[in-house]
Amino acid sequence: MKKFLLLSFLFLFLTGCSKKENVLTGKDLIRQNWIDQKRKENHLSLYYELEDGTKLYSSLKQIKYINDEGKEKELKKELKSKHITMEEFVKRMAVYRASNDGGSVYFETTENFSKTKFYLAWCNSLEGNGGIKDIFIVEDKEKVLTFCVIENEEYYK
Repeated sequence: MKKFLLLSFLFLFLTGCSKKENVLTGKDLIRQNWIDQKRKENHLSLYYELEDGTKLYSSLKQIKYINDEGKEKELKKELKSKHITMEEFVKRMAVYRASNDGGSVYFETTENFSKTKFYLAWCNSLEGNGGIKDIFIVEDKEKVLTFCVIENEEYYK
């Protein structure tokens, strides 16, 4: 029994029993640092994470919209309870621009959709353009255009 305990202890000591962390390197690290920088510059916080891992960042603490019945709803609560999907949410917004980066699209609210004017960037840039796949919501129409393509020369080397 002592040998078993000694061997078990030795095995744990040599192999370690800690959880391995995801360590980002190369372009993934540059991408994450760029997103962190944009979050800081624009006072964005992680608002919600979709089931597929897509992250929704927002400068708004609450994102409210008017549903089909004319009632004001809070997006996070509606997403959590599965009363709406992001695809359904975005379909009710107006497209105001598409980017030539692989598929990013920019939307804006309409009077019938929200009392607060905000803009949404649904990023889908190709790896060569930064590979950003997240969603950003801000109140500034020009700033929303800066989220989907990485502006870092290191990334493109």
